[in-house]
Order: sequence, then structure tokens, then C-alpha cells
Amino acid sequence: ENDLGSLLKRELRGDLEDFMMTCLQGVEETFDPEVHTAERAKEDAEKFHEAGEGRWGTDEMGLFKLLCFSPPEHLNNVNSVYTDKYDLTLFKAMENELRSDVEDAVLYALGMKLKPYETVAKLIKDACKGVGTDELLLTATIIRYQTILPRVCDSHNELYDKAIPERIEDECRGDYKNVLLAVYENAHYFDYVFENHRAEDISVYWIGDVNDGPQDEEEIGTIDG
Repeated sequence: ENDLGSLLKRELRGDLEDFMMTCLQGVEETFDPEVHTAERAKEDAEKFHEAGEGRWGTDEMGLFKLLCFSPPEHLNNVNSVYTDKYDLTLFKAMENELRSDVEDAVLYALGMKLKPYETVAKLIKDACKGVGTDELLLTATIIRYQTILPRVCDSHNELYDKAIPERIEDECRGDYKNVLLAVYENAHYFDYVFENHRAEDISVYWIGDVNDGPQDEEEIGTIDG
């Protein structure tokens, strides 16, 4: 069997396998203000607490399902309720409950729902930290998220006081550098197209459905907790 689910089952184990298989099911609900009410946000915030900090041991599958099922708008409300009641963000709560690769995966998924531009900016920074450049991570991130790169660049500037093209210039050389810079420059075209046309009218491929929800750090918490 060569489907993605079978591949993940062969390659992964434990909590990371459980989380990735939950993600693979594509179970995120469509946001409905009549369903995802303030009361529902309170209930789900309590469920997050009961699955994590509110019990002895962690109900990892409970956390995974809540995260994967919740649409970004609702999850933002849940995070606000959780922060007000327990004095820590969902980011920090996940850090406290999870470890190793599954912690990284869950924080990334949470970040992409609550603070997508900052999350992608952090990926680009991570690809370039230390000695040498993680070219696979940098290339995959630039190409995967080219439709939102102008807004990611704003977050990158704010977080690291450096534009993405500057980072590419510093980290890359030759044709590889030129290709990444070309992708970045053309990303401004994608940004304009998606801002000014309905998605179903655009004859280019869609590279990701990224939430345009609140990006306020005080409301949501930082990617690092």
C-alpha cells in the first residue's frame, strides 16, 4: 500500500503517529457562529484543561482531536478563554504537556491556526540558524507558503528585524539564491491575486488555506509560549 496513511504508519510511532493520523483525517469543522459560540469556547477550553494540565498524566488523543477539530476562529476564542481562566496560553499549555517531535508538530499546527504568518516566519528563521543552512526546510517553506510571503515578511521583519530577501541573500549563493529570490518576488503577484479575486476564479494552484484571523500577540500568546 502506497497511500500517505500507510507511509506514515510505517515511519512514525507513538504520539507523533497518533497526531499525524488525526491531522490526516481532515476533520476540522467549518466555522459556524451558531455552533461555535462563546459558550462552546468555554466548554472546549475546559476540555483542553481536563485533557492536559487538569489531570494526572496527559490525554494526548483528547488534545489532538480538540486541536484538529477546531476551526481557527473558534480556536482563537478558546485560547482567549483558556488564557483568562488559567493564566497561560494554549501554546504554553501544550509545551508543558508534550515533548520531543510531537511537541514541535502540535505547536506548529496550533501556530498555523492562530498565528500563521509568525509561524511561517519562524520556520524560515529556524532553517537559517546555527552553522549552515537547512536548504530543504528553507526551500519547502518559501515554495509552500509563497501565496502569503508578503505578509510573512512583515512578521519576519517585526520578529527578527530582517526582511526575508535579506536572509536569502545572507544564507544562499548562486542559482539557488536567485531561484528563491524569484519565488519571493513573484509571491507579491499571488498576494495581489488572492486579495482581489475569488479563489474559484483563479486559474493557479492553491498552496494552502491559511487563516487570516487575529495576529495580536497579547490575545494569542507567542509561538514559543
